[in-house]
Amino acid sequence: MRPERITDVVAHHAESPVWWPRLGVLRFVDLYAGAILTLESDGSVGEVSVGSRVAACLRPRDRGGAIVATERGLAIAARDDLSDLTPWGQLFADARQRFNDGACDPHGRFYAGTTSYAGLDDIALLYRIDSGEAGAVPVVSNLTTSNGMAFSPDGQTAYLNDTAAMRTYEFDYSWASGLTNQRIFLSFQPEEGRPDGLTVDTEDGVWIALNGGGCVRRYSTDGDLTDEIRFPVSQITACTFGGPGHRTLFCTSSSLGLADEPAAGSVFAVDAGVRGWPLNTFIGEPPRMFT
Repeated sequence: MRPERITDVVAHHAESPVWWPRLGVLRFVDLYAGAILTLESDGSVGEVSVGSRVAACLRPRDRGGAIVATERGLAIAARDDLSDLTPWGQLFADARQRFNDGACDPHGRFYAGTTSYAGLDDIALLYRIDSGEAGAVPVVSNLTTSNGMAFSPDGQTAYLNDTAAMRTYEFDYSWASGLTNQRIFLSFQPEEGRPDGLTVDTEDGVWIALNGGGCVRRYSTDGDLTDEIRFPVSQITACTFGGPGHRTLFCTSSSLGLADEPAAGSVFAVDAGVRGWPLNTFIGEPPRMFT
């Protein structure tokens, strides 16, 4: 599996790639620029500000538009072109933290996790934001860097990376109980890289971007390594399936702290030999305004 570089350097710290099936485009964030980038079918890249210094992650809404986690709040759009993207208040007041990565569950609820600016242990949380609610519910605590999240094809298992803890967690999931029975799915050594973004394929494979390790790895549900893709950049941040039939694995990268990797901050594409699922969307109305 050979990655193809499909953009120039387009971001300082690209994260949270999402295939937008209604438009047939790839979207991702430039996290510390507070911007959403769209890779169009002609190869051009458009940019939309989220009205915050941080654009952490985004997901499509089922009726059009997007829900976006910003530094400590949300931004909401009702149109797929994001022309009406609007800041939507603040979810928490702890200035030591910001939002990081997130996902939607099979029932359309949005999750966004936090990380500490100073790398403090055990203060990060994973929040759930429900349709029409006036706030966010913390559902996982004692994290350090809540990061990539995805659900299994049958919707009964969730995976969540804690980057600084060098772990991938596994949870049981149901509508009524939410995330339960937290356990360690994988642990990593520093020389392997830090578990950053993740996604799953239709054959239950779990794909994890190892930031600092220059690779994306696929694991079975038993935690066995089945595949590894090596990249010409060290800081691969996240991955998602998209394109026709969701047969392409798109991977984002970062140039933070790098001066000797000319391709860092580019997007890559790989024919991974398996298909992915369309990502879950946010269902219903945006949360009521909050401060």
